[in-house]
Formats: sequence, structure tokens, C-alpha cells
Amino acid sequence: MSVCLVKYMCRSLTPVFFCLTLAACGSVSDGADAVTSFFVSPAETRPRTVVRARSVAWRGTPDQVIGMSTEDVATAFGEPSFVRQEQPAEVWQYRQAGCIVDMFLYTDGAEGPYRVEHMEMRGPEQNISLSENDQQDCFADLAGVG
Repeated sequence: MSVCLVKYMCRSLTPVFFCLTLAACGSVSDGADAVTSFFVSPAETRPRTVVRARSVAWRGTPDQVIGMSTEDVATAFGEPSFVRQEQPAEVWQYRQAGCIVDMFLYTDGAEGPYRVEHMEMRGPEQNISLSENDQQDCFADLAGVG
């Protein structure tokens, strides 16, 4: 390429790169920490609630998770790593460094909110169960107190 062509391209593309850089620096207008889920199952048909990242550690126990709504779970633990529809359930998966937490949510009816009916904690490898102590550590990490 000739030197003239390179100079022309640099001058022509500079405003474009400047605009893209400014656009990338934009933030959420209300100042809140917005969370974007990049892992949504294609089978998911219900609209998702916009979830904000948790700001403090949740101080409950695993038994207290049962019965929580999707909004309560998202407030307590943040956006799940993965969401999948398994009719009639919705499964929320949280991946931690040493474990995976699966929450199984069901709804009372077509319009009712999903609520946690079952929760499982397992190792990061397929079919590896956790000891009682490892489950406590896993839940503490998820709750932000570990």
C-alpha cells in the first residue's frame, strides 16, 4: 500500500473509532449495576425480569431459599450463570469456583411467579456429590459470605 493511501485511511477512520470508543464507555443512566445474561436457553419463552446485581451478602440458610421467587433469588444471589426451561420447571444454575448450585423453580399457574421448590449443590465435574462441609462452603460462596 502506498503511504498516501495509508494516511487517507487513518484520517477517514479516526472519527469512526472515536465514536465507537465513546459508545463503549457509556454507562447505565440510573447508576445501578446492571447485569446482562449472555446464557439464555433458546427454549425460554417467558419474558425475563431485568435483574440488578446484589449489593450485600445474603445471610439466610439453604432451607430459606425454598419458596423464594425469581426476583428474591436474583436479589439475594445475583444473575444466574445459566437459565434453562425444562417444562414445567425453570432451572437457575450458579457456577462457583468449586461447585455448582442448581435451583429448580416452578409456577403455580400460567401467570404465577416461579418459586424455588428444590435446590442441589454438586461438584464442578459431572455427578460429583459434595460433603456436608463442602455444601456449606458452596452456599456461603454463593451467598457472598464465604
